[in-house]
Amino acid sequence: MKNIIHIYSDIKIDKFMSQLNLGCEFLIRDISILKKNFHQDNGGIIILSKKESFENLVLTNLKKDYIIFFNKNFSKTYSKKNLNFIKIPKSINYLKNVFKSFVSDLQFEFHDILIHNKILKNINNALEIQLTEIEKNILIHLIQEKITTKSEIKETILNLKSEIQTNSLESHLSRIRKKIHKINSLIRIESKKENLSIFNL
Repeated sequence: MKNIIHIYSDIKIDKFMSQLNLGCEFLIRDISILKKNFHQDNGGIIILSKKESFENLVLTNLKKDYIIFFNKNFSKTYSKKNLNFIKIPKSINYLKNVFKSFVSDLQFEFHDILIHNKILKNINNALEIQLTEIEKNILIHLIQEKITTKSEIKETILNLKSEIQTNSLESHLSRIRKKIHKINSLIRIESKKENLSIFNL
């Protein structure tokens, strides 16, 4: 089951969001839904291009974590613990990285494991173990893709050129497998030449 990211915007962003391919589902809604009686438990992303949209936003109703993109010409600013304000315009790559970071902080569930805040937990027995940032990103990538390549992980997560010969990825995979085993999970990661897959026994 894919994670659902709630996005509220006063502009059309469907085409941009469809290009991100982050392994989750985006539920895009009009900004007008953020009114006084609004309450959203899951947090989300707010994109504001019009000053009136910003001024009409009722920030006190946003109980969970939100990222708010707003026009750099808006003079009104806020300071609230669970809100992260980012002035736009920004480059496309910058926006993509923000969305990737937001998605990576979500809970990811796959059969008997749950990943959240660099903690790998077995849902069935409550055993848990700490992951490094790279281990977490590799595992989430595998969960999202199910089948991927070593070259893709090297380039997108380890920032290595695919042709570079290194045992770095194999070392990370070995540690991930050991941690999965320590919490008695039935999840397995399989390597077949260049391909990697994750599955449940």
